[in-house]
Amino acid sequence: MSKSLLGTLLGLAIAVLVSFRWEGAQRFGVWSGYLLGAGVGCAIVGWQAKAFRQTPHKAMQVLGLGFLLKITAVGLMGILIYSVPAIHERLDAMTFLIAAAAGMFVLLLLGTVENAKVLEQASREAYLRAQSKNNADGAKPSEALTEGTTSL
Repeated sequence: MSKSLLGTLLGLAIAVLVSFRWEGAQRFGVWSGYLLGAGVGCAIVGWQAKAFRQTPHKAMQVLGLGFLLKITAVGLMGILIYSVPAIHERLDAMTFLIAAAAGMFVLLLLGTVENAKVLEQASREAYLRAQSKNNADGAKPSEALTEGTTSL
């Protein structure tokens, strides 16, 4: 079982325990906020893992875009809650947005740790492909790569 799945389930348990302190709209705000936030976070983490495997050289662009998607999702959720009266009556906006941000944070934090391993593996594979291509072309490997590291 992955760390992000365990963290998501633990976060859900905490959200349920916290929500029992409130009733009605606040309780529904915590539940729906956490579930929607974790869902958005899961989608972003999955997309980042796919992008890291396919284009490891664009890692910083992917991480930045994932952050912007998270901020956009929270903003759109807030606008939706305040602009649709039926939603605004059934759930508390403040508890919804806090729980959504918490759900995204937990999943993105743990997912980024897992995706760092994916990125490391993808980068290593790309490096080995480039080295084998250089060796097949008869190019001499760089001396810095073959000699190892030096101390300062």
